[in-house]
Amino acid sequence: MRPRSGVSLAEILVASCLLLLVIGLFLPIWRIAMRTWARSEEVQSAQRDTLALSYRLRRDYLSSRPQSLRVDRQGGQVLISFQSYEAAKGKESLWTSNGEILWRKWIQYQYKNLQVRRREEALATATQLPAGPTPPWSAADAHLVAQHVESFEVTTPSQSVRLDVRIVAQQGSANSSTSVSVLPALYGMDVLGP
Repeated sequence: MRPRSGVSLAEILVASCLLLLVIGLFLPIWRIAMRTWARSEEVQSAQRDTLALSYRLRRDYLSSRPQSLRVDRQGGQVLISFQSYEAAKGKESLWTSNGEILWRKWIQYQYKNLQVRRREEALATATQLPAGPTPPWSAADAHLVAQHVESFEVTTPSQSVRLDVRIVAQQGSANSSTSVSVLPALYGMDVLGP
């Protein structure tokens, strides 16, 4: 009698058991890796929101007119408004012929519903001493700077032009926080810290 070629039922069962054993060992490792990857994505998103907001706010306030700073709180909303000498086109002169700064626009930040939005409103003409009220907030002109912002605490120490902001962003179970303490460039150095 000739030997049979092929695979027996016992060999198929042994191979199936070994395959299931390998899959059973690999699956928990795969789940752990996927959870770790998702957690790192959450941390990265939270950090991106806090850093983008803190750097943008710092840069804007450096070019501000400190006497123009307004912080309005209403319910869970915060609106920060200040005037800036930054030119809209970047080529306009920042100074008068007498060496005085020309103020060109209002910059506003609004914290509402876990989001921070930013907008600019140009002054009718650049001026040395702008007057008039703070412009009303217009969401149509605003763009999103950060989302998932759990906390946006703004303080201005009395008799000071310093702006202090503590920002906490949360994405899923990950959170990121930073504090910004900034003086307008006209007044001195600023601090960016944890």
